[in-house]
Amino acid sequence: EKVLKKKAEVEQNRVRAAKRIADALDRQKQIQKEKYDKFEQKQENAKLRAAEKREEEMIQIQKTIKQQEEASKLRAQRLEDAKGTMEDRKQSIIENRKKRDEQAGLIHIQRAKEMQLKMLETDLLKEDKQQNVQRIRRVEEFNRLQTLQKVQEDDDRSERIKDEKAFVREQQKNSAHEGFIRKQRVKEAMNEMRVTNKFVNIESILGGDKKKTRGKEEEKDPASH
Repeated sequence: EKVLKKKAEVEQNRVRAAKRIADALDRQKQIQKEKYDKFEQKQENAKLRAAEKREEEMIQIQKTIKQQEEASKLRAQRLEDAKGTMEDRKQSIIENRKKRDEQAGLIHIQRAKEMQLKMLETDLLKEDKQQNVQRIRRVEEFNRLQTLQKVQEDDDRSERIKDEKAFVREQQKNSAHEGFIRKQRVKEAMNEMRVTNKFVNIESILGGDKKKTRGKEEEKDPASH
């Protein structure tokens, strides 16, 4: 009975030990399984994270490529804009230079016109001065000629007055001489009448003297010449 009891205890102990071992193995398996599951989960998570990271990297790469493309397009657009701006600036410089050249040409033409006007004004002033000098000379010459004419007229008048006075004196002298001759003839006629007792026509004697006197006066009268 003790042996059976002992066997039963041993069996119970063995069963309990086997159960503990089995439980321990089960727990160990469970632990291993949990560890494996955790490892697998960890690997899966790592794969997911790696995939997500690769996806993020791809997205980032795509973004970078897109940004680079946009940057390249922007650079190309800026370069094109810069070329357009340079072309516009070049055209603006050409147009401004052309305008400056045209303005310079207009200024040159304007200055040439002003120079011509100044030269014309100078020539006109010179011509006016020359005309004034000539006018003054003509006035002076006219005044001189007037003075000479007046002097000549005064000289002619003086000479004419002198000639007239001389003519009057000559006429007075001739009249006095003719009067003396008439008196002598009348005296001679009176003496002849006393001597001959003949009548003598005194008027015929005086008339003959007058005719002779008028003939002499006509010869001496300067107006008849």
